[in-house]
Amino acid sequence: MASRRLSFDDIASLLKGLGGKIHYVPNTGNAGDSLIAEATYQFLEEHGIDYSVGRLDERLSEKRIVVVGGGGNFNGQYGNVRNFLNANFDRFERLVILPHTIRGEPELLGRMDDRFTLICREFPSYEHCAAVASKANVYLSDDMALAWNVDKTLAYVRSLKAHDRVDRAFLYRQAKHEFRLLQYRACKKTGSLNAFRKDIESSGNALPPNNADLSDIFATDNMTRRFAASAVSFLVRYLASVKEVHSDRLHVSIIAAMLGKTVFMHDNNYGKNSSVYENSLEHRFANIAFVGRPERQVAA
Repeated sequence: MASRRLSFDDIASLLKGLGGKIHYVPNTGNAGDSLIAEATYQFLEEHGIDYSVGRLDERLSEKRIVVVGGGGNFNGQYGNVRNFLNANFDRFERLVILPHTIRGEPELLGRMDDRFTLICREFPSYEHCAAVASKANVYLSDDMALAWNVDKTLAYVRSLKAHDRVDRAFLYRQAKHEFRLLQYRACKKTGSLNAFRKDIESSGNALPPNNADLSDIFATDNMTRRFAASAVSFLVRYLASVKEVHSDRLHVSIIAAMLGKTVFMHDNNYGKNSSVYENSLEHRFANIAFVGRPERQVAA
């Protein structure tokens, strides 16, 4: 099946052509989702796209142009995106899901009409949506994290004003992440980091010693820009002294590669990582090797 592929510039044109201000609803989850959200905030501002910010537990009071953040939250294992779509189905003037891994959900996908645009971040999702959501607009693109710029994130975090920093929830999250920088520093003392997941997407293999699941360690349940950018800045700080990363976390692998680390990437339990690797990473990063595939010389 030939894919309808979108570049990031194509996505910007698509969003600008929706006909009004968009209501951006970030995907919730872990620090990897913060990276996607922060990259998306940068993307929207870079392209001059007017937006408000919502939440997946929101119930819309009127028809809106809604853009759901990218990620892996619409695959049968998690209910957040599914519940949001079902609760607001008739209130979407237009609905775009940014590059996502999408599996299952045949009933909901089958109900979607031409108001809906699904952008997939790997080919199995594209094939599934093209077959099941036959009335929706289905495209293939790259994970939004690949639009991220580290300098913009660090500059934004430095620019936060005093009134941004006195919010108790924000201060608590900052303190928690500062503590965890210290708590897990021994896990990277050799310069090589094991960052394997312990959740529902784990492959089930025994965890290596000194494991630090960074996506969980630096997670935040608030995906507004300052929380997302702050979580990402802690990932950057933690990885600063690391030379080599072994991980089955997609976005730990991506951010480490973007920061120039040598990355040995492993699959999760349903093939998401290998599919994204094939679609977007294999030919983009010489410093990523996918474990279990034919050996490839990795650039240090």
